[in-house]
Amino acid sequence: MLYKLQALLMDTEKIQLEPSAVAGLAGLIQLQKDHAVQHAKAATHLVWATGGSMVPEEQMQQDYQTGKRLWETENIE
Repeated sequence: MLYKLQALLMDTEKIQLEPSAVAGLAGLIQLQKDHAVQHAKAATHLVWATGGSMVPEEQMQQDYQTGKRLWETENIE
C-alpha cells in the first residue's frame, strides 16, 4: 500500500516522499471506512510526512514505478 500511496501522491500533488513517509495516509483510508468517522461534521487528519529529499533520484523512480505497477494490479484497500 505504501508504494501505491507514494505514486498517487506524486501523480496528484507532485510531492516526492519515500514510501515509509506516506504511512499516515493509510490511516486516513481506514478512518474513511469507519462509519462513525464518516458522520463526523469536522475532522482533521494530519500526516507527518518527512523524507524524500535525501533519497537518490534513481531509487525514488524505482519506488514510484513499483507503486504504478501495483495500481494496475491491485485495489488500494
